[in-house]
Amino acid sequence: MSGENDDGSASLDPTTIEYLRKCSINLSSEKYDVSKVDATVMVLDIRGFTGLCSRVDAETINNVIKQFILSALEISLCPFCDYVKTLGDGVMFIGEGPFDEVFAELLGAYRNLIESFKEADGSALIDGIGLSVVHGEVFKYEMPAVRGLGYKDYFGTLVNLAFRLHDVIKVDEGGGIDEGSKIVMTESTLALLAKQPARTLATGAHLRGIPEELTKSVFVVSAADFD
Repeated sequence: MSGENDDGSASLDPTTIEYLRKCSINLSSEKYDVSKVDATVMVLDIRGFTGLCSRVDAETINNVIKQFILSALEISLCPFCDYVKTLGDGVMFIGEGPFDEVFAELLGAYRNLIESFKEADGSALIDGIGLSVVHGEVFKYEMPAVRGLGYKDYFGTLVNLAFRLHDVIKVDEGGGIDEGSKIVMTESTLALLAKQPARTLATGAHLRGIPEELTKSVFVVSAADFD
């Protein structure tokens, strides 16, 4: 891939040079755009995953993760999803469309995901799939990080909140995947829904690093509560 010039300096062959050009990164401030957008932040998480890892063998846990991630990536192809990021046994989606439309599609995808983990008798290896949903203003940054391939990401308090909200979902081992699959939402996000579900006020929702006013009214619901 390389050689020496007559003066002893290193040289690169044309193939290597072309590869480096394609992978060139431009991080100049002029290319870095940050804006505020209204978006829905949604995080899926396998409940009781740490305990599951200690109960089953490596092949089984690998198959669980594989099924979960592949299913999540299929969900990312839905019209509501503008961005997806996988994080171990968790997946974050971002949707910038109208909240009612985003949530309606998400709810259908969430139900299908739960069903995909069930055996013929209705049992499941995992304790449940948690879903946190928060809607509001977040930061979005975009840049052409790699030539020909743009890059974007989202950050802000509501993004952090969506991840932390899973801490209020309490799952009992052996309770069944339907019982363990809960949706957690803030009161302000729930209020945006045209159809209001039954809900349970989450107790002890004081989450580290999150302003208290955002967590004083957090509710847990299930997919069946929207029927």
